[in-house]
Amino acid sequence: MAVLLLAATAACGGDGEQEDYCASFLDRRQELSDLAARQSEAAKDGEGVDVLSPTLAAFEDLRDQAPTELRDEWDTLVFAYRDLAEAVESSGLDPVEFQVGEVPEGLDPADRKTLSRVASKLGAPRVVEAASGIEGYSAQVCEDGGEDQGGDEGGEDGAVEDAPTEEP
Repeated sequence: MAVLLLAATAACGGDGEQEDYCASFLDRRQELSDLAARQSEAAKDGEGVDVLSPTLAAFEDLRDQAPTELRDEWDTLVFAYRDLAEAVESSGLDPVEFQVGEVPEGLDPADRKTLSRVASKLGAPRVVEAASGIEGYSAQVCEDGGEDQGGDEGGEDGAVEDAPTEEP
């Protein structure tokens, strides 16, 4: 399963559209990092966390704020996650019940097959390439340094590792 690595930085340069995007990107990057940590902790305790809904909301927000040259990439990512959210909903699952690598027992075989097929699209070349394009743009346009955005957020290199993804 593809893991979206929102590799970016702490400060933005360029025009207002880029600056607004970078500010949103940084905010959402931290949100997704926190969500991934909560998911990991919950999994250790045998509990579930809805990562799909907030991840989709963050991606939709970033798509809406993305500069024109990134809209296609964000559309691809958003559509893949939206398809998964719709498949989870149509199966009758609570998003908390849908966790990475597991589909709850008792799920209708047709729903299980649909969830598996739709979740596999997150690792499709087109989706992976879109995520890579987003990463590359963000690394190039949102410069490392933190002067304009109040310091470095994220790890040593400013990357968020293991942003949440879903799979059956």
